[in-house]
Amino acid sequence: MREKYIGIIMILFTGLFGSIATANAASSGTYVGVQYAATSFETDIGNYDVGMVVGRFGMSVMQNLSVEARFGTGTGDDSVSGTVSGFSFNSTFEIDQIMGLYATGHLPVGNAFKLYGFAGVTQTEFVFSVEVPAFPGLNSTTTESDTSLSYGAGVDINIGKAMAINLEYATYYVDSEDSIGSMSAGITYSF
Repeated sequence: MREKYIGIIMILFTGLFGSIATANAASSGTYVGVQYAATSFETDIGNYDVGMVVGRFGMSVMQNLSVEARFGTGTGDDSVSGTVSGFSFNSTFEIDQIMGLYATGHLPVGNAFKLYGFAGVTQTEFVFSVEVPAFPGLNSTTTESDTSLSYGAGVDINIGKAMAINLEYATYYVDSEDSIGSMSAGITYSF
């Protein structure tokens, strides 16, 4: 499975980064940004809501298309308690970090704002703890790291010639049982 993701990353690097040398720097240029993300980890035993700060770096490869790298880190954890088969449990979830590479398409709508969508690959690392008071020997804390296809969409609202605020929805991690999605607000600076 990892070979599939490595292949996708290689295609992105070869195809999109290879175009950088011929891209018109004036078309979109380079941008950096930071976002605060209200993030939800949805599992079969409960939903965990945590915060995350995400840094963005993007570079235009052709008009209205850029390659973007992101790095994020969690700002806290969330706990869920419940009962399974008559036994109570307490669980905690925390995002350690995310790293990803994406192709981002931009659709300018006049001079006021632009819509964007992105798709790519994200490596997510998170910490998950479970405590079963009736069976202390079953308590566990695990750090998991996994790679997933990711996607999202948002809007940049221009607040100056080189600055914009953004609102965004992203799905960073999906597997057969769990998903990590976020609603974000942030600011970007183009140069």
